Amino acid sequence: MEQDKKPTKSQNAEESEKLDDLLKDVVEHEDEFIEQLPEPLKDAMEQNPEVKSFMLAAVTSKTTSYSSPYPPPEILREYEDLVPGVAKDLLYQGINQGKHRMELEKEVIIREVKMGERGQIFAFISFLVALLAAGILAVVYGQTVLACTIAGATVVGVVAAFITGRKRQEQHFKKEEKKK
Repeated sequence: MEQDKKPTKSQNAEESEKLDDLLKDVVEHEDEFIEQLPEPLKDAMEQNPEVKSFMLAAVTSKTTSYSSPYPPPEILREYEDLVPGVAKDLLYQGINQGKHRMELEKEVIIREVKMGERGQIFAFISFLVALLAAGILAVVYGQTVLACTIAGATVVGVVAAFITGRKRQEQHFKKEEKKK
């Protein structure tokens, strides 16, 4: 079993020395920093020492950002030093989250495919019913103009639905490609 990694006294001293050097540097260049500020801030700093302290503290702060589900290795090591085993847990959590997301995406795709198939079946049945109605009107009642109108409208509707469906599908693929 691995021993807890705690900073040594010399490491703590080094960190403290680095911080002291940084603060000395800020204090040495304080006047240059203040000169670059807008007049209202300079006035506020002169009137209220807390504002000055806040501004100098803001200059010495460090911001780190990363765009990954995992923190950078240095930060993971620091977490591991504080709580042994937490780095491994964080990595596994990210892996499990990725697997879960992929399973959900797979389910969505399967549902979309099934819905598309049902839509095609429904459209085909509707098409057959409309053609059957047109045929009955033409044969039984002698309404050839009405029958041709119903059949033509049905064919136009099916073709229009097919074209719009294709365009939507292409737009969806284009959006997905842009995301990647």
